[in-house]
Amino acid sequence: MPADPLDTGCHHRGRHLWLTGDKDTPHVRTADGAEAWPRAKRGVACR
Repeated sequence: MPADPLDTGCHHRGRHLWLTGDKDTPHVRTADGAEAWPRAKRGVACR
């Protein structure tokens, strides 16, 4: 995880979505660690 992650409050089945300060690189954190995901081309919403 980068030093400046912002917790989005979005989570599903043990996965939590975090964004970097520039909001360009989403990171998904699980109990096993974290990984960077590519940015979505269209909007994505949490329930």
